[in-house]
Amino acid sequence: MKRHGLKPDGALNLRLLPEESRHALVIASGRNGLVLSRYGDHVWDLSPHIHTRNKAASNKIIDFSSPQFADGSRLTAPQHAGLREGVKALLYVRLAQNSPHSGKPLSGITAIGLWMSLCPLLRWMVDAGYGSFATLTSEACLAYVDHSRKRSVWEHSANGRPDKKLTASTLYNYFVSVEDLWHFREFLSDALQEHPWPGQSAGSLAGVKKGGTDRVAKTEQIPDRLMGLLVQESLRYVADGYGEQLLACRNAHAEGKPVNEHLTRLGLSSWQAVKAELTRLHTTCYIVIAGLSGMRDSEMASLETGCYYEHEGWDGAIYGWIKGHTYKLEEDPKPAEWMVPPVVKNAVDMVMQVTAPLRDKLEQQTAALEAKLRDLSYLNSTHRQQDEETLREMKQNRHALLLNGPLWHGRIGILDSNTIRTRLKDLARHLNLQVQADDLAQVLDKTGIKVGEIWPLAPHQFRRTFARYVARCILGDVRYLRTHFKHWSLDMTLGYSWGDEDCLEVTLIEEILAERQNLQDDIVWGWIDITTNQHLAASGGNNIEKVRRSSLPMVAANPKTVARQLSQGYFLRGLGHSWCTEKECQGKGIYSVTECRSCENRVIDESHTPVWHGIRNQQIELMMRDDCGDPIWQGALDSLRYAEQILADLGETVVPYPTPAKPSERKRHG
Repeated sequence: MKRHGLKPDGALNLRLLPEESRHALVIASGRNGLVLSRYGDHVWDLSPHIHTRNKAASNKIIDFSSPQFADGSRLTAPQHAGLREGVKALLYVRLAQNSPHSGKPLSGITAIGLWMSLCPLLRWMVDAGYGSFATLTSEACLAYVDHSRKRSVWEHSANGRPDKKLTASTLYNYFVSVEDLWHFREFLSDALQEHPWPGQSAGSLAGVKKGGTDRVAKTEQIPDRLMGLLVQESLRYVADGYGEQLLACRNAHAEGKPVNEHLTRLGLSSWQAVKAELTRLHTTCYIVIAGLSGMRDSEMASLETGCYYEHEGWDGAIYGWIKGHTYKLEEDPKPAEWMVPPVVKNAVDMVMQVTAPLRDKLEQQTAALEAKLRDLSYLNSTHRQQDEETLREMKQNRHALLLNGPLWHGRIGILDSNTIRTRLKDLARHLNLQVQADDLAQVLDKTGIKVGEIWPLAPHQFRRTFARYVARCILGDVRYLRTHFKHWSLDMTLGYSWGDEDCLEVTLIEEILAERQNLQDDIVWGWIDITTNQHLAASGGNNIEKVRRSSLPMVAANPKTVARQLSQGYFLRGLGHSWCTEKECQGKGIYSVTECRSCENRVIDESHTPVWHGIRNQQIELMMRDDCGDPIWQGALDSLRYAEQILADLGETVVPYPTPAKPSERKRHG
């Protein structure tokens, strides 16, 4: 997909161009040559530079009239002409000039992000009386930093919260936009005349390490309890029959038939309630696909009809895959595939049925516009070019899976990020997904997310939550959503890849491995943390306890850093009943817990306590069976005493179970 509009040398000559020539510069043009926006326009349409399909039309433009200042004026007012020209020049340069860091110009999406980060600066400048960037001294820039740090809500946001501070990443984006006015000064007529904060950086001022390159994770994971409720409810819509009942009611209504029986069966009071439930059905299909694949929202928008397929793996099992495109760090869309459990097929089939009327309407609109272009003689070539561009977009969307609409002018489009974000929040309220105290242990923003509030469900949370569950499965923990995650492993994905291995979504695997490392770090820190002194068992656990008791107190500003240093060099594996650090492990402990008894690389911690209670109970049950035989009885007794020893080491109070008679003795006295 070709980028349209900007000339590679445009930034180099921008300062030398007279105003008329500068304002005539093309910002973006369509495939058919139609100029969509020029430098002098008050709105820049960057849609040709944006490849993702999940962006609404309003999120593909830069509207220079949007910032409103305290006096009621806007950036397009005559008194702000100098400031407006300075902003336009910076944005144009960043779109056309290679960055010294990435070696590439900004993408359309990133340019819009830069514009949004500049708006708070513009408001502050106008309020403070600055009419150009060149008048900003380092003292003034530091004053803007202080102003930004004191902000408690997103500036001029209707949904802002007075008790919520701007995040470090938001501040970082604000301050980087100021640094751009210095770093690209040779291309700008209106630029900073001195470094905005000598000896400091945007990262240090925002509280982000290494200038923003070593930022901690900021995407929330959906807490286990809430994710369980969300998936269970989504499956009720998608896989348990409720969705089919909703569609049956919709079809009856479309055919003019009575729907009272359908309403009674659904437990709904009116057709309007059915319409709301159909929207939630669409949303739950999205949740099942995204939540069980790890796809980004932009990747979800790339899905088309026929995206799900299956093939047989080398073990004879059938595995499901879903194919789409990925856009992360890519100039153009790249084909990608994701391994998915069978229930995703239900969601794909269901959303096809939900959007069938939209698909039919889109086909009708496409046919009507084709007829218009074929039969009508246009008096204005621009109008014809606009219709040709509209037809191209409609044909591109006709096979999209996640259709939505009708949108503006009655057109059918793809479910965009703004709409799905709104629908997810509506569903969270409908399901009453309230945060409880226990959920906060898995929350990053403990000041912004509070007990009793509805979880702020958002599209980007599904990918990181998926990575957590898969990482747990890799570590041997299959307690969470095991029905839908037990199929997933890294070697399965690589081994069962069908066709070109370049289609694998590698960044998802990288995120899973990163999440797995985070989980391992947490586990290791739990072993060494002297503030909790967690009970440990088995040879490896006993050795750690000895070291913990004999060592000097450990002082660390960042416990996870210490844990990561200690956990590097080995790959922790979960056996369900213990952790294994042995590189050459033969895996016998999977079949018998006593096989690992003398292994020094085995650690059992308090997270395994319920498992060992279960092992103890199983041995008791086995010993009481008359048909087990004396050798099996003896093995069960050994495992019983071993389980009781482990439980005691883990701090449990366990009364040894009385030794029952052997099966042979019971038979003699029976």
